[in-house]
Formats: sequence, structure tokens, C-alpha cells
Amino acid sequence: MKNRTRDNKKAWEQAYEHRNYDEETVLATLRDHPSDYLNDELRPALDAYIKPGSAVMQFCANNGRELLAICKHYAVSGHGFDLAENMIRSANEKAAALNLEASFQAVDILEIPESFHNQADVLVLTVGTTAWFEDIRAFFTKCRQVLRPGGILILQEIHPLTLMLAAESEDNYDPDRPFTLVNDYFAKKEWVSTSGMGYMSDLKQSYPFFDYSHTLADHVNAIIASGLTVRAFDESPVDYGDIFGANPPAGCPLAMLLIAGKPSGEND
Repeated sequence: MKNRTRDNKKAWEQAYEHRNYDEETVLATLRDHPSDYLNDELRPALDAYIKPGSAVMQFCANNGRELLAICKHYAVSGHGFDLAENMIRSANEKAAALNLEASFQAVDILEIPESFHNQADVLVLTVGTTAWFEDIRAFFTKCRQVLRPGGILILQEIHPLTLMLAAESEDNYDPDRPFTLVNDYFAKKEWVSTSGMGYMSDLKQSYPFFDYSHTLADHVNAIIASGLTVRAFDESPVDYGDIFGANPPAGCPLAMLLIAGKPSGEND
């Protein structure tokens, strides 16, 4: 495990330890309304590719709520991976409480054991995944490896164009013109934050998180280089990353959905 990965593991575990939500509420939602955790643009892709008996995986599964929602809603099996050991414990506890055929493992995604290769019919990556990986080609190679021949990758992610908009914490943020494109889209940058993980905790000072900029071309070319075949691509004005709160910019792609397949007959 690389140093930055260890740093992020420490920061994520701290954020979860100080979480600003109740896991009992998450459990109740999963039990009674699991599709609430599957947004309106992701669900049609899941409907199209998840079949009875499918084995579904998720990388960066967090506290398990999305994968557990998939397992509950579609009555399929699932396996999730994440760095944070406390989140993984919680995910496994919820799976047991819901009597779902789902399990979770704490591991560096790039070091997932070969025993999981060629096991997934569908691999789901949800908003906020790819930025945690400096080597995006190695990341998508691992995606291909865990998929069975003929398996499907479903990626929903923040649109890279949003990197051009300054966050409130950046020096070039202008509150009078918050949606002016000010950052270099092509800059290769390591982003560092010590202000917590806002959607998970209310910490104002935290261990540092490290994430990375990747263009749209970076994503597509890394997927192609991995040996996967792009099947569909779409863009959305919906702020699924909840970056802009109640006032997202209009007429701007804020999210994307990409579907890719592993060729039939190709094992790893």
C-alpha cells in the first residue's frame, strides 16, 4: 500500500468515526426503500445489465449502502471493497442484519487478490471514485480483471469539467462569479484537503485527504487501454456529487455515465 493510500485510509476512517448521520436510518432505508440510494440516471443502467443471479461488485463501497441497495432491490449477490476498516465492518453488519448475500473487504483497490478476478458480472462505480487514484490506468485494469468475460462496468462519476470551477476553499474562488471557469482543465494536480469530508462528517480539521485530477480523455483512454470496450456514454446537468449545493451552474455537464464491457472469452 502506497503512502498516499495509507493517508487516505486514515482520513476516511476518521471521517466515518465522526459521521454526521445515523446508520440505523441507513439500515431502515435499505430495508424499506433501497432504491432511494440508486439515483434516477444510474438505475436504468442497473436495470439493463443486472440479471437474476448476477454477481455485482463495487469499488470504494464506503459504508455499503449503494451495493446493499442493489442486492436488496435486484435480489442479487454482491461484494464490495474499500480502504476504511470501520466502514467495512459497518457494511458487513448491515448485510447480516438484512440477511443479504453480500460481503465487504477492507483492501487497497489496486491490491485486490487474484481470487476475485473473473468473478463479477457487473462492476458498479459510483460518484466520487476515480479521483482517489493517481494511476487511473492501473485502476481500470483492476476493473477489467475482476469482471468475468462478457461482464459490464457501469461508471457514474463527477464530470471532469467541474475541475475548472474553483471551490470555495481555493484562492481563486470569486463569490461574485462562482461559476467562472478558472482552473486549468489539463493540469495534473494532487489536491489536498484537511477540512474533513463534508458529506460524511462535520469535522473542520482532519487528517489530509489526497485526490487527483483526470480529464474525460484520461478516463476513456484508460478504459480502452485496460482492454474494456466502451458501449455507451452520457452526460448530465445533475450535480450528483453535491458539489454546488442548492445553486448548481445551469447548462453545464456535472456528471457522466459510461458503460464498458469485457470481451467474451477473455479471462484474467
